[in-house]
Amino acid sequence: MEQDNRVYFPLSESQRNIWNLEKIYPDTAINHISTTIRIRGKVDLLLLGKSINLVLKADETLRMRITLRDDAPVQYCVPYEDEAFEIFDFSQTDREGMESWEEGMSREPFPLLDAPLCRFILFSSGENSGGVFLKLHHIISDGWSQMLVCNRIAQAYLDLLAGKEPTFGQIPSYSLHLEEERRYRESSACIKDKAYWKKCLEGGGEPVRLSRIRGAAVSPMGRRESFALPRVLNHAIYLYCLNNRVAPFAVFYMALAVYFRRIGASSRFTLGVPVINRTSFVFKQSTGMFVNTLPFFNEIQDEWSLNDFNASLAEAWYELLRHQRFPFEQIRRLAAEAGKGEERLFNIAFSYQDSQVCENRDASVVFSGRWHYSGCQAEQLCIHLTNMENRGEYRVDYDYQLQLFTREEIRQLHENLVNILMEALQFPDTPICRLAVIDRQERERVLYSFNRTDRYSGERGLYAFFERQVRDYPDRAAVIYEGRRVSYSRLARQAEAIAQKLEEMTGKKKVLVAVKIPRSPLLLAAMLGILRAGSAYLLLSGRLPIQRIRQILRCSGARLILTGGEAAQDSDIYE
Repeated sequence: MEQDNRVYFPLSESQRNIWNLEKIYPDTAINHISTTIRIRGKVDLLLLGKSINLVLKADETLRMRITLRDDAPVQYCVPYEDEAFEIFDFSQTDREGMESWEEGMSREPFPLLDAPLCRFILFSSGENSGGVFLKLHHIISDGWSQMLVCNRIAQAYLDLLAGKEPTFGQIPSYSLHLEEERRYRESSACIKDKAYWKKCLEGGGEPVRLSRIRGAAVSPMGRRESFALPRVLNHAIYLYCLNNRVAPFAVFYMALAVYFRRIGASSRFTLGVPVINRTSFVFKQSTGMFVNTLPFFNEIQDEWSLNDFNASLAEAWYELLRHQRFPFEQIRRLAAEAGKGEERLFNIAFSYQDSQVCENRDASVVFSGRWHYSGCQAEQLCIHLTNMENRGEYRVDYDYQLQLFTREEIRQLHENLVNILMEALQFPDTPICRLAVIDRQERERVLYSFNRTDRYSGERGLYAFFERQVRDYPDRAAVIYEGRRVSYSRLARQAEAIAQKLEEMTGKKKVLVAVKIPRSPLLLAAMLGILRAGSAYLLLSGRLPIQRIRQILRCSGARLILTGGEAAQDSDIYE
């Protein structure tokens, strides 16, 4: 029997998260990180291949494998062997063809057990252009690691071009992180972190969502839409960050929070935020999976200004970073103990990347990098703010599940966020509740084009128009709902009954009446009845949190509220 001389290591907490995700979505590229390093100038694919081999030899993490022992995943390192890399020629392929190939490679899964967890493909795209496409499995790499590998390859390539022997120094082993985790689990810091996360969970916080899930499980298949921020907005973000000593992450996060609040989210909410979880200089030089994606519990108040929110956010973010080492899986267990076991801790994740491919002062060789989307994700929506070239030119990538969003909805979301940022950064002391979600041109279109009163000339109002329809077409169907019809005359009788009841309660005074009735013919009857009584109505969605409904009622001054549950839809309003 062959002797097994391998040294096995357990998975880290972050690696176990990836492993668990693999079990949920097997045979997909959901945990792949792909990047293209493009080179313009001196392109020597033989030297580029040698550069990659030097990095593979120096970094044992890239030679890690995953296997099962006693049905549990463990990892081990294989000895270095010189590798011959695939080479593709794209010199006769246009940019669209090249990007299609990159997208296809990014979405192609590779095996997880007892197999290489990284792949490198060299390519030529012209006489003075080429590069390398690299793909690493998330279980041995995070975004920080990806850039470490890219920069080491680029630096080795430059050294070889210059006739020098590349040196990387001692690349720290990932096993140091495993040992640090073991000590952390036995430390008082872990106990304090547990208390912090328990308090966060007990304080509540609604996971923000933009799309409600109904019926069957949602497919993880997704798409990416990317947008460059306008130059004037880039400059405004730069100035705000400079003057307030905050990161661009905080600025865009606040815009997201304002938007979610304006569309009805709770004042206390959660988003997922990846933290690099590298607590020392040594770990910042290590390749491997360190990232911990955590639920960020935060609060926003309508009367706050952007500056008020920034002060609160800075304190909350600092507290999260102090307790970032606590494993996500244990946070989920605490959530289950708090009665939230069936809920996702977050549906939307937001990240910020400002790392860049190796900057080279030799103008004869220019490097550039591009991240690729794997086409799969567990969250409804992942938003990435990037500044890859470190020039203050921000790009926003929206990765969204195809089953839940359309391209137009994502485009509209981005436009709304840009509008919020433009106005908030211009007027940082304006209360959040007064910030415009839509731009000035769209506001004018809504106010003046959609609300043209000349279209109703000859009528005293909406109810008068309805009365004319009742008089002219009493038996015609006014509403057809779920296969059942309601005639104009029957709808009018129901509206009249509601109007009489309101007049009895208000003494025929004109008041504002809140309406919280599911979408149905009864809702239309209630709206018409309120107008018949000479009052105004305020519609309330049943999906709003109770705290938000109370706030709306308080601010609007509504005197009455009409309600109706599912049973109310089966009233005698139907034929």
